[in-house]
Amino acid sequence: MGSAQPVRSIKRGLEPVLQNVRLLVKPISLGILGREGEQDEPTTPQHERSVARLAPFFARKLGPLDLYVIEAPAGALESTQASLLATGDYEYVTRDEFVLPVALSAQSFGDPLTSQEWHLAKIQADQAWGTTTGNRSIIVAALDTGVDLTHPELIGNLVSGYNAVQHIAQSAGGQVNDIHGHGTTTAGVIAAAGNNGIGVAGVCWQVPFMPIRVSDSPGGGAFMSDIIDGGIWAIQHGAKVLYAPYAGVQLPGAQTLGIWAKFNNALLVWSADNTGLVYSQFDWPDVLVVSGTDSADHLASFSSYGLAIDLAAPAKDIYTTTRGGTYAVVSGNSYASPMVAGVIALAWGLDPGLPAWRMQQVLLAACDPLGDSNRFGAGRLNAARAVRATCRADFNGDGTVDFFDADDFTRAFEVGHISADFDRDGAVDFFDREAFMIEFLR
Repeated sequence: MGSAQPVRSIKRGLEPVLQNVRLLVKPISLGILGREGEQDEPTTPQHERSVARLAPFFARKLGPLDLYVIEAPAGALESTQASLLATGDYEYVTRDEFVLPVALSAQSFGDPLTSQEWHLAKIQADQAWGTTTGNRSIIVAALDTGVDLTHPELIGNLVSGYNAVQHIAQSAGGQVNDIHGHGTTTAGVIAAAGNNGIGVAGVCWQVPFMPIRVSDSPGGGAFMSDIIDGGIWAIQHGAKVLYAPYAGVQLPGAQTLGIWAKFNNALLVWSADNTGLVYSQFDWPDVLVVSGTDSADHLASFSSYGLAIDLAAPAKDIYTTTRGGTYAVVSGNSYASPMVAGVIALAWGLDPGLPAWRMQQVLLAACDPLGDSNRFGAGRLNAARAVRATCRADFNGDGTVDFFDADDFTRAFEVGHISADFDRDGAVDFFDREAFMIEFLR
């Protein structure tokens, strides 16, 4: 894979060039570890040899993943990489790239209105809200620069997070305040409070929002190893959906994290970058890669595209929250991934028992087709269709929860039809009627 391309960061310009002496190393292994690493480690001689070879490099293992960060000797990064790959014992050995947020610009303003959030109408979020505004059991984690912990639009949805650079939980003193500003802008897209008479509304405005700070740099840049470490911690602490609004999705570590997320019944969403690259060399099955669109459903001029794209979402002129309790209109693919994460949270909250692979299928099938799959994947995000697909109280599937659904369920229940097995325990009984009524009256 090619190295991540630097992109312009919100308000800050480019990061200074860092002398990177770190590598991400993935040995060839037999399997994958669970949420707490409770499964047995692969113990083949090849695997034992590959791990032992890393010991002189001060290797650090990333949680339960069979993935290691090593420090190469000064001036020997490329030779170390080549020598490890030459053994044939490693799935990949890549630079621990320092990647940037994929935001382009921000323009502050004083009195934003939800009616100006064109993207909400475009993805039919308002229609989805007629059914749900979120389920408090579906936690979304932001792998970003932190968040404004006192912003009135966000404070009510925050749950305890983690600083992946310090490797310290927020509850133990880890800093998750927004070091750059980027994290607060992406947070508003998904988690800004709705129906509160001020500011803007997020796509899933009752979402438990977990800030995972992956950067301690004023410019917002992050090492891939810290993004991966943050994702591991988030899943281990209950996150069902993760989004990464950073460059670097082409690096194999993104897929490694995506595999582990799906194994633990979670989904990883990652923004395509803003460099207009053509992604032709990879297509991760376990990472939802999102391109950016404008209000006319055209590919945003800055958006990368290609084989890797799974779906598209609005990314230009997005009204959202900023540090200091304020608001701005922003652009960049950074805003596409939290939008997708928000719709997943809305839809999954209606049927939390869905496995992650099925939730991914539902999301993609619900998109509005826009033609070129290399630019838009399955199409542009549609919240209303995704919610309808997971709303089990819409028993007759007509897109509306009403008397006819209750009537159709009752008919199926009275004859013991399998479709009335609402709690999915293999029997049609009183508990199914109770489960249906809970959903119907929600």
